[in-house]
Amino acid sequence: MTKKINFIISLLFFCNCVSKPPVIVEDPITIDEIHTESNAEIVTKPKENVRAIAHFMDGQLFMSQGNYSMAILEFQDALELDPEASTIIVSMAECYWKLGKAKKSEELLFNALNINPKDNEAREILANQYIYQNKHDKAIEQYRVLAENAIEGDTKYLIALAKLVLSQNNINESISLFIKAYEKDKSRIDILEEAANLSLRSRQLEKATNLWPGESLMLIIGSDLIKCLPTWFEAKIILSRARVGVVPRQGWPVNSTELKVIKQMGGDATVLPLNIPEAASSAIHSKPHLSYI
Repeated sequence: MTKKINFIISLLFFCNCVSKPPVIVEDPITIDEIHTESNAEIVTKPKENVRAIAHFMDGQLFMSQGNYSMAILEFQDALELDPEASTIIVSMAECYWKLGKAKKSEELLFNALNINPKDNEAREILANQYIYQNKHDKAIEQYRVLAENAIEGDTKYLIALAKLVLSQNNINESISLFIKAYEKDKSRIDILEEAANLSLRSRQLEKATNLWPGESLMLIIGSDLIKCLPTWFEAKIILSRARVGVVPRQGWPVNSTELKVIKQMGGDATVLPLNIPEAASSAIHSKPHLSYI
């Protein structure tokens, strides 16, 4: 009886060992390591929302195909995942503009600028949309901010602002802006020439002379203005201080008789080997196109 009990106990012990084998820890964690891990900050949110990027890229693809409605849907999905991404909002604004919904596009661009006031892309798109809509005052307002926030040596926004201001017949401010742009980048001699030429056209001879001390000045005009030049205020004084460079304008052939009138007034007129659009400069100033800015 005793042997039978011992056999049963031994059997139970053996079965217990088989059903629950010992756990071998190959790389045990020390108490110090557990304490350190428990205090560590765990970051679960990725730096970039992968799903938002996927929707954004799909939206860009639809945009490139001209499917702006589908692009907007993708951008909306991306924006739900990453509502602070101004780039997504700007792309959506471009789509609405392409669909002819200017007001909605403007609203979205302002939303993007509220998120990131230094988003030059959004501000430039907004300014250019104002130009297309002939809202020059609003365009000038945006380009003033762009010019103020421009990086060192970047004259692009100052030059655009100078041309926009000129379209509003603010010649003196336009000249000042061109000069300011030249001071930022003195390799741009063409900017200084523009300021001097504007000074001559506005009969500010002293200012033009001061911009180019000791240099021979040339007033550049389109062939459509040759007949007008003799009637300008102080035309003879202008012709005595500067040569006239005539650029042939499409649809306005150079008239030799008109050139003779300038020479008879003491001027020196030269036809330059250039070509400019058919639209008169006065028309461009009243409603400038982006290609001229």
